[in-house]
Amino acid sequence: MIDTPDTDCFLTIEGRAEAVYKEKNSRFTGLAFPIESEDEARNTLAEVRKKYPDANHHCYAYVLGPDQKVARSSDDGEPSGTAGKNILLQITKLGLTNVLVIVVRYFGGIKLGTGRLTKAYRETSAQALASASKRSVTCYDSFQITFDYSSTTDIMRILKEGCLDPEKIINDYQCTLIFSVRKNDSETVQKKLSSVKKLIINRLNS
Repeated sequence: MIDTPDTDCFLTIEGRAEAVYKEKNSRFTGLAFPIESEDEARNTLAEVRKKYPDANHHCYAYVLGPDQKVARSSDDGEPSGTAGKNILLQITKLGLTNVLVIVVRYFGGIKLGTGRLTKAYRETSAQALASASKRSVTCYDSFQITFDYSSTTDIMRILKEGCLDPEKIINDYQCTLIFSVRKNDSETVQKKLSSVKKLIINRLNS
């Protein structure tokens, strides 16, 4: 059981998961994947289409970003609102992100109607996500700082107070350090560093 994440953490899935749901001869296969970008989502969808080329529908939804800011879904030819929106809801209601769920449908010859169809996509995606291992990911900000050697003691004290270890040290006519800090602590560390004279600080990640 994973504890409720801090504000600079997000919940995602550990690896690929699958579930199968059947309704009146139609077969629904739910596939859940951890992803890092929209390009990865598109590439994964293309691979699934190749694996199941004769399926009638490849409906999907994905969510990206610690704040679930990016969300996309598709009914892929099913009646509007029956598939993609319901798949997306299963992801968001679990508080998951960086997740793609694809539901592959083989039509069994009997029309389900929007009610049963909606339930099928909801249950298939929910079961796929339920079978996936979950993990909490902590978000970090990375910085590069450049300063005079005379400030080394002050810099190292600030980093030590934050339990921060430099990832890289570059020695030149000035000293350059690269380090990462949890997003929740980022502002505090920046304020402390700003008190050091002749220090240049640059954020390395957006």
